[in-house]
Amino acid sequence: MGASVIREDLVVKYTHVPPEARNPATGMMAQTMPMASMFMRNKMMSWASFCICVQHYMNFRNVKLSEDANSPLMSLILATIGLVTAYIDILVPTPQIKKKAAETVADAVTSVVATAVETATGI
Repeated sequence: MGASVIREDLVVKYTHVPPEARNPATGMMAQTMPMASMFMRNKMMSWASFCICVQHYMNFRNVKLSEDANSPLMSLILATIGLVTAYIDILVPTPQIKKKAAETVADAVTSVVATAVETATGI
């Protein structure tokens, strides 16, 4: 009873089955962050979206893409455009006319609010 008996009919050979390719969250981030960085013109968000898109582009062979998803190259191009948009003020500076217009609008709003407060309080 001390010896173990191995039954050959119960031995099953191991066959490796690789896991299915997943669609990670980087695909969603690679599509949405470049557009958000373009709209906000935020430099930190632009660099983060560029890094995420580069990572997504490098790993796109391991990712199962849906039919309606953009290609990783398109996301990388959008991230590059987001970087250019964030730094466009260096290439094309904004004129000082906008600053003068903002001061004029602020003065007008201040006078309107002061008049409304005077009318409401009766002073």
